[in-house]
Amino acid sequence: MITNRLQWLIAPVVLLCLFVGSARAADQVLAVVDTGRVLREFYKTEAADDEIDRQKKEGMAKLRDMQDELKKQEKEFEVLREAAQNRALKDDVRQQKLEESEDKLIELKESEQKVVTFFEEQQQALREQSMRMRKRLLDEIEEAITIYARGQGLMLVVDSGVGVAEMRKMVVFSDKSIDISAAIIEILNRKAKKEGER
Repeated sequence: MITNRLQWLIAPVVLLCLFVGSARAADQVLAVVDTGRVLREFYKTEAADDEIDRQKKEGMAKLRDMQDELKKQEKEFEVLREAAQNRALKDDVRQQKLEESEDKLIELKESEQKVVTFFEEQQQALREQSMRMRKRLLDEIEEAITIYARGQGLMLVVDSGVGVAEMRKMVVFSDKSIDISAAIIEILNRKAKKEGER
């Protein structure tokens, strides 16, 4: 899908480059950048990934602590349940142990739900943090591309990066002078006016 989008985008761009005025014809007007590669090799990416890994390890340590507490509660529940079923104990003691085991079971189920909720929230927070960091890095990369493109007199910069294109635009930079939107609108509106005159 991405390669199809890229092909459909590059064909008109190549045609545009062929028809650019003779003063610009000798100049390079089109450039391609692999933002995926730039992102991987950008020094800030490693720091961002390290921060996500640090947060992931902290979350996993807390999750292990919660799971250890859960195992302890499970053992307490098992002891109470066995005591409630022990025929050697008096009925009133067994009844008390049964009530305690039921309370412990409720507590255990709540703790299990807390572990599940914590894990899901931790995963969601890490995904969101990763996306925010990635967006900031890609915005910074796009700004650098724009500055470079303007400095080099480029008219258009197309992203060839696979995997990053889903999150970003295919055209990273374009000079306003190659925007044909107004001409297309005029043609379409002129056509509509002619149809209205009939």
